[in-house]
Amino acid sequence: MARTKDPTAATIKSWETRRRNQEKAAGIRTRSQPSGGGDVVQQRGDFGVATSGRAAVAAIVRTAGHFAAREVVDDGIKMLSLPVEAVLGLTEIRLESQSNMTRPATIRGGIRVPERVALGGYAADLMRAGINADALIREGGLRSKPARAARTLSHEIGHHAHLSRLSDAAAAEWASISKNGKNCEVTSYGMKNTTEHFAEAFSHYAQPDPFLDHAPRRAWLKRAEPEAYAFMERLWTDKSMWRAGGHAEYNRRRRIQGGLSG
Repeated sequence: MARTKDPTAATIKSWETRRRNQEKAAGIRTRSQPSGGGDVVQQRGDFGVATSGRAAVAAIVRTAGHFAAREVVDDGIKMLSLPVEAVLGLTEIRLESQSNMTRPATIRGGIRVPERVALGGYAADLMRAGINADALIREGGLRSKPARAARTLSHEIGHHAHLSRLSDAAAAEWASISKNGKNCEVTSYGMKNTTEHFAEAFSHYAQPDPFLDHAPRRAWLKRAEPEAYAFMERLWTDKSMWRAGGHAEYNRRRRIQGGLSG
């Protein structure tokens, strides 16, 4: 009996080959992770060498004991295209236990909000993102886990980009586009408010390639929200849309705001 080829394995190999060819053509080399192709921004900063946004993200992932999830997250990072400006100032990405990612029940606006388990979170005061490692390694098929990690990572990095890195003019422009989430079409979650809309749009633009059974999310953003797509397209290439100063400026702000020493 002739052996049937595994279409999933062929898809992975094709994706990896195309990415390597893009990296070779762009002439980009990094310390740990391959770069995200031609549309990432390179900058020499606190990461030690000229690096891509993806390598910068890989450098600040902390396992917090969840080593089983680290490989999945590393594979998820490879699926992303990120401008390094979006990562500047982000102190770490922690792979947390589910107990640490559980939000207690609360009363909000006179309405009881039940306990819920978050897949990720971002603490703006600490400039730190968290990923629910337990949920990541327990749920979904083996081959879908990297895509799940990529979605969660890029969403939380999107919060950092929006709340801590955008220039005032860019933030005001996005608020006008979003209308407090009312103009979000890519996901229902993004309709909650301007912040979640940005994170969802950012996440979609950061995932340019189809992978296994997952549609190319960047293409879907372009189709569903042309104005949001155009904003993200400029964000990936126009440094004037980001706050100036990079790590040095953000470390200074954190010392002032949080009383940090040094």
